Amino acid sequence: MELYEEAVDLALKVDINLAKLNADMLEDILPFFDEFVTIDHFKGAKEIRAEINVFRNKYSVVKANQKCSICDFTVMNQAFYMFPCTHMFHADCLINEVQLHMNAHVSRRLPH
Repeated sequence: MELYEEAVDLALKVDINLAKLNADMLEDILPFFDEFVTIDHFKGAKEIRAEINVFRNKYSVVKANQKCSICDFTVMNQAFYMFPCTHMFHADCLINEVQLHMNAHVSRRLPH
């Protein structure tokens, strides 16, 4: 197995496309990329549109006493998001939580 890893390391230094052929998963090659390398989107536009169309026909019933998964107050008193897993978050709570985990550059680009 040691030779395999050495071969992948060498391929990454010489030809990134060769390394991609030998990688099983994206996680296998991510450590070798510089921090500022842009990775292309994996899903095509048609696939994303199809997924969106499936979700347009789905709905959930929200009870008046259901609570935000972050602040534990009822979700019905302000704008909220409900995910397919049924977790619910006030819009403000979700934005604040996501911003905690973003780098400063990306966070500045969000509308406040």
